Amino acid sequence: MNFAKSFLLAASCIQDFSKPLIIAATAGKENVVFCNLYDAATKTRIHSEWNRDADWLAIIDSIQTRLQTSKNSHIVSSEPILF
Repeated sequence: MNFAKSFLLAASCIQDFSKPLIIAATAGKENVVFCNLYDAATKTRIHSEWNRDADWLAIIDSIQTRLQTSKNSHIVSSEPILF
């Protein structure tokens, strides 16, 4: 659960999903794993503050909207784009 939430928090900071990302698992205490996202071109971490009480539905909606916008802006043919 922490991996997914930390992924969503970092992904919420991304404005352009057409650029490559590096997704890395980071060990926490005991059985906890967090997710870090990095810009693949610059190898810099995409920083996000941990917030266990975040509005997850709003974050997911925002990411989905940006993904859809990014997907539509890069279509150059009628071929479907599969994720």
